[in-house]
Amino acid sequence: MFAIRIGVIPGDAADVAKVNALQEKFTLTSLKYWGDPAQHGKSDVPTVPKRTVYTGDLAFYQTLADLLPGDPPTKEHEAAVALLKRGGIEIGRPFNPEALSEATRAGLARAAADAPQIMKWKVKFRGTPYPSRWNNLRPGDYGVDYFDRAAGALEGLFVHDRDEAEYFSTYESGDAKLLDGANRYRLHFDKDEIPPTLKNGFWSITMYGSDFQLVKNPIDRFSIGNRTPGLKYNADGSLDIHIQNAPPEGQESNWLPSPPSGLFRLNYRIYLPEAVARDPQTLGKFLPPIERVE
Repeated sequence: MFAIRIGVIPGDAADVAKVNALQEKFTLTSLKYWGDPAQHGKSDVPTVPKRTVYTGDLAFYQTLADLLPGDPPTKEHEAAVALLKRGGIEIGRPFNPEALSEATRAGLARAAADAPQIMKWKVKFRGTPYPSRWNNLRPGDYGVDYFDRAAGALEGLFVHDRDEAEYFSTYESGDAKLLDGANRYRLHFDKDEIPPTLKNGFWSITMYGSDFQLVKNPIDRFSIGNRTPGLKYNADGSLDIHIQNAPPEGQESNWLPSPPSGLFRLNYRIYLPEAVARDPQTLGKFLPPIERVE
């Protein structure tokens, strides 16, 4: 699986048209055809073998054992392979729960039942937390950090390296209370808190509802950032972003619409950040808290 991202100028229909024209030129070519330009655009769709559908408390482990031979662990995962073996999972062999002790079977069943709730928590609070309640999501080079790897697989597979982008998320205002569409919020950046980026870099704040989808709104604005047309800075160079359901009178250009009620989440992304905005030791300066407005 792979993804292609292309930046467009917000609100610029001509720029979108250019990108659409560029997309029409993309092709996918199997490596065996790469040497022959006449074959470019030709790809073979691999045959996916039929999988057995298991049921019961240990179905996850049976499926895991079936899938491992198709994508075997590399040498760096030897410790994990040894741990799996203790639970009766060996590469190239079907999982046989009957060969395990009753205590081991019970433990595996309990783990399979608890794991979804644990991962739901991890997805919500993954990454490095900062006092302002923003979580700095880990870059995509997970290595042997299986906990973060699993959270990344659930929340979003394609996470940039720090040189390309920094990702942050939060479900909470600065006072550690869950963000709710019934309330009004403000995100204030002092002039020196606005994240610096390299040439062609930018930053944005994106709104997601409780269903993890973009929030529909009357102005079709799903994110706001330094590329938002008409964004207004204060006289001292600071910036206020208004996060609420109703338009803020006189501040509509700086408005990020929220749902009318219910919990929501914000994702904050800095693309091509300067060194100070990608160093975990200094980037906290660019993560001001979200403040509830009474």
